[in-house]
Amino acid sequence: MLDDFTADSLDKLGINYTLSNVLTGEYTIVTNQPRYLNITADLGKSITLISNRTLPTLWLRGGNAIWTDNEITLDDANKVGTDWGSDLNPDGNVNFDSIVNIQDLALVGGNYGLTSADAYGTWAP
Repeated sequence: MLDDFTADSLDKLGINYTLSNVLTGEYTIVTNQPRYLNITADLGKSITLISNRTLPTLWLRGGNAIWTDNEITLDDANKVGTDWGSDLNPDGNVNFDSIVNIQDLALVGGNYGLTSADAYGTWAP
């Protein structure tokens, strides 16, 4: 690969990123969204581009308050509990709505036990 290409997501359901002027070649797909399970290089998600390409929908799973470990565990629920009621946007605010509350705990609970490998194992770019 000659260059890395990055794009910031947009708040547009279904089509939230576009890369322009990308050279033909193989690229590794990774994500880096705080408080969500991310696709990391070790998951081996790559794509070979030879022309314009639309990727299949990818829904990142929220609730990963300790977001550097890429697994949703009791530690994430504890982080939500520790940050409960805070409006300072701590990591316990997993849904980014500016307050740590039951909605954050619901995201942790709904995705409890997932790892990045579990959540994205069948997704293929």
